[in-house]
Amino acid sequence: MAECSKSPHSALLTLKLKLHRGSITSSRNVNFYYGEFILKKSVIVLIAFLVSILPALGLASPVYLSLEGTVYAKKDGGKLVKQAGIKMGDTVRYVVKIDTGKSGNFINSAGDIQEFTGTIFSSLESSSVLAGNVKSQQNWGRNYANRLLFQAGNANSNLYGQDYSKGVAALTVGSSVNDLFEISYGKNGRASRIDLKDVKVTRIADTAPTPIPGAVLLLGGGLGVVGIIRRKFL
Repeated sequence: MAECSKSPHSALLTLKLKLHRGSITSSRNVNFYYGEFILKKSVIVLIAFLVSILPALGLASPVYLSLEGTVYAKKDGGKLVKQAGIKMGDTVRYVVKIDTGKSGNFINSAGDIQEFTGTIFSSLESSSVLAGNVKSQQNWGRNYANRLLFQAGNANSNLYGQDYSKGVAALTVGSSVNDLFEISYGKNGRASRIDLKDVKVTRIADTAPTPIPGAVLLLGGGLGVVGIIRRKFL
Protein backbone atom coordinates (compact mmCIF):
# COMPACT_ATOMS: atom_id res chain seq x y z
CA MET A 1 0.00 0.00 0.00
CA ALA A 2 1.45 3.26 -1.00
CA GLU A 3 2.42 5.75 1.82
CA CYS A 4 0.24 8.82 1.94
CA SER A 5 2.19 11.98 1.48
CA LYS A 6 1.26 15.12 3.42
CA SER A 7 -0.42 17.84 1.49
CA PRO A 8 1.48 21.14 1.03
CA HIS A 9 -1.08 22.82 3.25
CA SER A 10 -0.52 20.29 6.06
CA ALA A 11 3.28 20.61 5.78
CA LEU A 12 3.00 24.38 6.03
CA LEU A 13 0.89 24.11 9.19
CA THR A 14 3.42 21.73 10.72
CA LEU A 15 6.27 24.13 9.93
CA LYS A 16 4.38 27.09 11.45
CA LEU A 17 3.65 25.07 14.59
CA LYS A 18 7.32 24.16 15.03
CA LEU A 19 8.38 27.74 14.51
CA HIS A 20 5.78 28.92 17.01
CA ARG A 21 6.95 26.41 19.61
CA GLY A 22 10.53 27.44 19.02
CA SER A 23 9.57 31.07 19.44
CA ILE A 24 7.85 30.31 22.75
CA THR A 25 10.89 28.37 23.97
CA SER A 26 13.24 31.18 22.98
CA SER A 27 11.00 33.73 24.62
CA ARG A 28 10.91 31.69 27.81
CA ASN A 29 14.70 31.38 27.79
CA VAL A 30 15.12 35.11 27.27
CA ASN A 31 12.68 35.87 30.10
CA PHE A 32 14.43 33.39 32.39
CA TYR A 33 17.89 34.84 31.79
CA TYR A 34 16.59 38.40 32.06
CA GLY A 35 14.88 37.57 35.36
CA GLU A 36 18.06 35.92 36.64
CA PHE A 37 20.05 39.03 35.65
CA ILE A 38 17.61 41.34 37.47
CA LEU A 39 17.72 39.12 40.57
CA LYS A 40 21.52 39.09 40.66
CA LYS A 41 21.64 42.84 40.16
CA SER A 42 19.12 43.35 42.99
CA VAL A 43 21.17 41.16 45.32
CA ILE A 44 24.34 43.12 44.50
CA VAL A 45 22.58 46.43 45.15
CA LEU A 46 21.19 45.11 48.45
CA ILE A 47 24.61 43.89 49.59
CA ALA A 48 26.20 47.22 48.68
CA PHE A 49 23.50 49.04 50.65
CA LEU A 50 23.99 46.87 53.74
CA VAL A 51 27.76 47.30 53.59
CA SER A 52 27.35 51.07 53.35
CA ILE A 53 25.13 51.29 56.44
CA LEU A 54 26.93 48.76 58.64
CA PRO A 55 29.41 51.31 60.04
CA ALA A 56 26.55 53.62 60.94
CA LEU A 57 24.63 50.77 62.55
CA GLY A 58 27.67 49.77 64.57
CA LEU A 59 28.30 53.32 65.69
CA ALA A 60 24.71 53.78 66.74
CA SER A 61 24.91 50.82 69.11
CA PRO A 62 25.79 51.41 72.77
CA VAL A 63 29.52 51.15 73.47
CA TYR A 64 30.94 50.42 76.92
CA LEU A 65 34.32 51.98 77.58
CA SER A 66 36.43 50.79 80.49
CA LEU A 67 38.75 53.60 81.55
CA GLU A 68 41.70 53.60 83.93
CA GLY A 69 43.71 56.54 85.23
CA THR A 70 45.90 57.78 88.07
CA VAL A 71 44.76 60.40 90.60
CA TYR A 72 47.03 63.46 90.40
CA ALA A 73 44.86 66.21 91.90
CA LYS A 74 41.99 66.42 94.35
CA LYS A 75 39.72 68.92 96.10
CA ASP A 76 37.65 67.81 99.04
CA GLY A 77 35.15 70.44 100.13
CA GLY A 78 32.51 67.74 100.50
CA LYS A 79 34.79 65.36 102.47
CA LEU A 80 34.06 62.60 99.96
CA VAL A 81 37.67 62.03 98.86
CA LYS A 82 38.68 61.36 102.45
CA GLN A 83 35.62 59.18 102.94
CA ALA A 84 36.59 57.07 99.93
CA GLY A 85 40.19 56.79 101.11
CA ILE A 86 41.55 58.23 97.88
CA LYS A 87 45.24 59.16 97.85
CA MET A 88 47.47 60.77 95.27
CA GLY A 89 48.82 58.16 92.87
CA ASP A 90 45.85 55.79 93.27
CA THR A 91 44.60 54.13 90.09
CA VAL A 92 40.87 54.31 89.50
CA ARG A 93 38.69 52.50 86.99
CA TYR A 94 35.34 53.45 85.52
CA VAL A 95 32.89 52.03 82.98
CA VAL A 96 31.17 54.56 80.73
CA LYS A 97 28.32 53.83 78.36
CA ILE A 98 28.15 55.89 75.16
CA ASP A 99 25.27 55.64 72.69
CA THR A 100 25.67 57.78 69.56
CA GLY A 101 22.21 56.75 68.36
CA LYS A 102 20.43 58.28 71.35
CA SER A 103 20.11 61.90 72.44
CA GLY A 104 21.73 62.91 75.71
CA ASN A 105 19.93 64.40 78.67
CA PHE A 106 20.33 65.72 82.17
CA ILE A 107 18.23 65.02 85.24
CA ASN A 108 17.70 67.83 87.76
CA SER A 109 17.33 67.46 91.52
CA ALA A 110 13.54 67.15 91.16
CA GLY A 111 13.96 64.16 88.85
CA ASP A 112 12.87 66.00 85.70
CA ILE A 113 14.58 64.81 82.53
CA GLN A 114 15.65 67.40 79.97
CA GLU A 115 16.71 66.04 76.57
CA PHE A 116 19.63 67.66 74.74
CA THR A 117 19.01 67.40 71.01
CA GLY A 118 22.12 67.22 68.87
CA THR A 119 24.10 65.39 71.56
CA ILE A 120 24.91 61.75 72.27
CA PHE A 121 23.92 59.78 75.37
CA SER A 122 26.54 58.89 77.99
CA SER A 123 26.24 57.51 81.49
CA LEU A 124 28.47 56.30 84.33
CA GLU A 125 27.76 52.59 84.51
CA SER A 126 30.21 51.61 87.24
CA SER A 127 29.84 52.74 90.82
CA SER A 128 31.17 56.16 91.67
CA VAL A 129 34.40 56.62 93.61
CA LEU A 130 32.95 59.71 95.27
CA ALA A 131 29.73 58.48 96.87
CA GLY A 132 27.88 61.75 97.40
CA ASN A 133 25.09 63.25 95.35
CA VAL A 134 24.67 65.50 92.32
CA LYS A 135 22.77 68.72 91.77
CA SER A 136 22.00 67.50 88.26
CA GLN A 137 22.87 64.19 86.65
CA GLN A 138 24.64 64.79 83.34
CA ASN A 139 24.19 62.14 80.65
CA TRP A 140 25.27 63.76 77.42
CA GLY A 141 28.23 64.42 75.21
CA ARG A 142 29.38 65.33 71.72
CA ASN A 143 31.12 63.08 69.25
CA TYR A 144 33.16 64.33 66.30
CA ALA A 145 35.64 62.65 63.98
CA ASN A 146 38.56 64.17 65.89
CA ARG A 147 37.09 64.98 69.30
CA LEU A 148 35.04 63.30 72.01
CA LEU A 149 33.38 65.03 74.96
CA PHE A 150 31.22 63.23 77.51
CA GLN A 151 29.59 63.96 80.85
CA ALA A 152 28.61 60.60 82.27
CA GLY A 153 26.63 60.63 85.47
CA ASN A 154 24.68 58.55 87.92
CA ALA A 155 22.81 59.38 91.14
CA ASN A 156 26.07 59.82 93.11
CA SER A 157 28.43 61.75 90.86
CA ASN A 158 29.30 62.99 87.39
CA LEU A 159 32.34 61.88 85.41
CA TYR A 160 33.70 64.31 82.81
CA GLY A 161 35.95 63.17 79.99
CA GLN A 162 37.42 64.62 76.84
CA ASP A 163 39.78 63.57 74.08
CA TYR A 164 41.12 66.13 71.61
CA SER A 165 42.30 63.80 68.86
CA LYS A 166 39.64 61.18 68.17
CA GLY A 167 35.94 60.35 68.28
CA VAL A 168 34.24 57.18 69.52
CA ALA A 169 34.78 55.24 66.28
CA ALA A 170 38.56 55.85 66.42
CA LEU A 171 39.00 54.64 70.01
CA THR A 172 40.88 51.38 70.52
CA VAL A 173 42.13 49.51 73.54
CA GLY A 174 45.16 51.48 74.69
CA SER A 175 43.86 54.82 73.43
CA SER A 176 44.46 57.75 75.74
CA VAL A 177 41.83 60.17 77.03
CA ASN A 178 43.16 63.67 77.65
CA ASP A 179 40.94 64.74 80.53
CA LEU A 180 39.00 62.72 83.08
CA PHE A 181 37.68 63.92 86.43
CA GLU A 182 34.84 63.10 88.81
CA ILE A 183 32.76 65.57 90.83
CA SER A 184 30.28 64.88 93.62
CA TYR A 185 28.68 66.88 96.44
CA GLY A 186 28.84 66.03 100.13
CA LYS A 187 26.15 66.44 102.78
CA ASN A 188 27.49 69.95 103.48
CA GLY A 189 26.59 70.95 99.90
CA ARG A 190 30.22 71.44 98.88
CA ALA A 191 31.98 69.71 96.01
CA SER A 192 34.65 67.03 96.06
CA ARG A 193 36.70 66.33 92.96
CA ILE A 194 39.44 63.99 91.75
CA ASP A 195 41.44 64.54 88.55
CA LEU A 196 43.11 61.70 86.67
CA LYS A 197 46.13 61.55 84.39
CA ASP A 198 47.54 58.85 82.08
CA VAL A 199 43.99 57.75 81.31
CA LYS A 200 43.75 54.74 79.02
CA VAL A 201 40.93 52.75 77.43
CA THR A 202 41.31 49.19 78.73
CA ARG A 203 38.21 47.64 77.16
CA ILE A 204 35.72 48.45 74.39
CA ALA A 205 32.62 46.28 73.98
CA ASP A 206 28.94 46.36 73.12
CA THR A 207 28.11 44.79 76.48
CA ALA A 208 29.03 45.82 80.00
CA PRO A 209 31.69 43.78 81.82
CA THR A 210 30.35 41.31 84.37
CA PRO A 211 30.92 41.84 87.17
CA ILE A 212 31.36 45.55 86.60
CA PRO A 213 34.37 46.99 88.40
CA GLY A 214 32.82 49.39 90.90
CA ALA A 215 35.37 52.12 90.29
CA VAL A 216 38.04 49.71 91.54
CA LEU A 217 40.87 51.37 93.45
CA LEU A 218 44.42 50.07 93.00
CA LEU A 219 46.58 51.70 95.64
CA GLY A 220 50.16 52.46 94.63
CA GLY A 221 53.32 51.81 96.57
CA GLY A 222 52.84 48.05 96.76
CA LEU A 223 49.87 48.26 99.10
CA GLY A 224 47.83 46.00 96.84
CA VAL A 225 44.29 46.20 95.67
CA VAL A 226 41.82 48.15 97.74
CA GLY A 227 38.23 48.77 96.73
CA ILE A 228 34.96 47.14 96.04
CA ILE A 229 34.02 45.18 92.99
CA ARG A 230 30.30 45.52 92.75
CA ARG A 231 28.11 43.40 90.62
CA LYS A 232 25.98 44.53 87.73
CA PHE A 233 25.08 48.17 87.75
CA LEU A 234 22.89 48.59 84.69
